[in-house]
Amino acid sequence: MLPVVLRPKGDVGIARNVHAIEWLKTEVTQHLGSLFGALMTAKEDAVVDSMAAIVSCCYLLARRVGISFSRVDARIDQRLRSAVRSEHQLETWYGDLTALIDYRDDAEKGRD
Repeated sequence: MLPVVLRPKGDVGIARNVHAIEWLKTEVTQHLGSLFGALMTAKEDAVVDSMAAIVSCCYLLARRVGISFSRVDARIDQRLRSAVRSEHQLETWYGDLTALIDYRDDAEKGRD
């Protein structure tokens, strides 16, 4: 049997959503501070953890404001390809943008 999910109605639902948005904004800020600290101390696990938390919070924040995960993904792809065409320095110097595009394309193929 599936659990029953009670959804708040009216003002309570709106207030809860606003609260969740504010909480996620705070989480992004806190994790960004943690990332900067981890970069200073060169603790790789802490860097990876902070980066994963930031990305996750950004996806969840998008959802709370009515933007789908797939729309965020599509915009990321669009921005990466545009930056490659405009010869962004990270692409010119290191090929980072193409590497990320390739990674995302491979990950997408793996989901099919």
